[in-house]
Amino acid sequence: MAAANADLSTLLAARNRLRDIGRNAPCPCGSGHKYKKCCLPLDEATTARAASALPHSESTNLSDRPGGTAAGSRFNESATGIDETPAFTAEIEAALDRAWDDYKRTIPPTAAAMDALLTRLLALPPEATSWSDLFSEFAAHDHADLPGVFRRIVATVPPAGNTSLAFLHWVAAERFVKQGRTDLVGEIVRGFRTLDGTSYDPDALHHVWLWTLAAGGEAEAVALLEHFLPIQRAASADHLMAHVVPEACRGLFELRAGRLVAAGVPEASTGAIATELRRDIEEEINPEFALRAA
Repeated sequence: MAAANADLSTLLAARNRLRDIGRNAPCPCGSGHKYKKCCLPLDEATTARAASALPHSESTNLSDRPGGTAAGSRFNESATGIDETPAFTAEIEAALDRAWDDYKRTIPPTAAAMDALLTRLLALPPEATSWSDLFSEFAAHDHADLPGVFRRIVATVPPAGNTSLAFLHWVAAERFVKQGRTDLVGEIVRGFRTLDGTSYDPDALHHVWLWTLAAGGEAEAVALLEHFLPIQRAASADHLMAHVVPEACRGLFELRAGRLVAAGVPEASTGAIATELRRDIEEEINPEFALRAA
């Protein structure tokens, strides 16, 4: 009963956000991104999954809103936009249904059933599956080798914009850190860095960065911000709120300063230290501020 209430609460919250928040408004999660480039795809997926389990009349109500989504629609959760993916053939849709139907026959699902489902889904077009949702499903049923699941997916699914691998990395980072598997964070960061401007997601980047810091991975967090800063600079104003890049630069500056303090005061002039702290972020960090920090 508690789980059902939690699911209902999540659904109602998602529906309320979809109804009340404009696509170009700041996302209510506080990430600094526009709603359409942040939590909107996840909210739409939540309502779509709920609608698919309801009679038609009720599912229509779920999507009866501006920009509403019919049950079962799939989305491209990339940094370039939120677009419906091309329709799949009846054969692919049938294969998806058979795979999930066979999986649901075992309650609760065994590790063998989960692995069999993963094998079948990996053999289908990768954009047909929400890999972050699949990973969460396996985590909820205590799959014995979640790192192995993560590795199988990233080794098989291409890092294209319509495969939503950025969200998989976010979910995996959160799950592993909460489980105390901080040794896996470096692997997740390296995998996330294989994504580019069309396949990464700014909100996923923000959360992977936060979970990396939570795991004590300051070096990995610095590498992550340094890698994606040029990509974020190149993003059009339609993709990011104006303060996102300056805040990323401030975070990078503070991380660099913190790492220098932790390593001991370097044998260099104050000016040299300030220059290193401002490397590639000179436009955002005031020279006097950097000198004081140094």
